[in-house]
Amino acid sequence: MPSSAPSTPGPARDVGPGYRDRPHWLRYQEFFPGALRTTADTAPDEEWWRWRGMTVHLDRLPRPCAPAKVIALHGVGGYGRLLAPFGRLPSLADLEFLAPDLPGFGLTDTGRRLITYRS
Repeated sequence: MPSSAPSTPGPARDVGPGYRDRPHWLRYQEFFPGALRTTADTAPDEEWWRWRGMTVHLDRLPRPCAPAKVIALHGVGGYGRLLAPFGRLPSLADLEFLAPDLPGFGLTDTGRRLITYRS
């Protein structure tokens, strides 16, 4: 990851290739109901956020005047883009939707940090 990664969320072009350049996530769309399926054209905005020495990838359906934000977290082996179809539901209620790639998954760069998850 470049050392010029933003310290606040920034667009994909500021950091590097995003899911638009890695379309493997589109293969999962057939398992969602038709109205929830996400295409490359309807995919969430991508941003990166510097946090604790890592560059966290965020999928975001922004709603500037939203009264609340919905944050969806994926499980082990997943990544935020897999939750994109679920982001369509809060957006219908004018809520902002965020789905980060947790450290060690998806496009989040942990640098050389060892990441462990405990229950």
